[in-house]
Amino acid sequence: MKDQSKGVKGYKQIHLKKFSKTISHNLKLLALSREINLYELHGQIIAEYIKSDILPLSGPLATDKTSYNVFVGQEEMKRVEELSNRLHVPESEIFFSALVNFADKHNLSQEL
Repeated sequence: MKDQSKGVKGYKQIHLKKFSKTISHNLKLLALSREINLYELHGQIIAEYIKSDILPLSGPLATDKTSYNVFVGQEEMKRVEELSNRLHVPESEIFFSALVNFADKHNLSQEL
């Protein structure tokens, strides 16, 4: 059973202008199957990405035409800001890369 959620209060919204519709849909399904909110899944994915030793960066493909909102907690946001400064890349690129690499790793990049 789901625990009572506090909502997205205290989370920062990041808007990605180009994102894969397939990955977006599959992330929603994954959150539902795990019985967690989508923003909690975003936090887990980004925290996992930041902790990893290898940080492959990705950019949108020509087929990515859907916009996507990522909600991130304050702790993850602080870590992303530090990583962004260290790698000299925009924060949005880190969010995008974290989600795409997670999707590739768990075969969420293809339609189910």
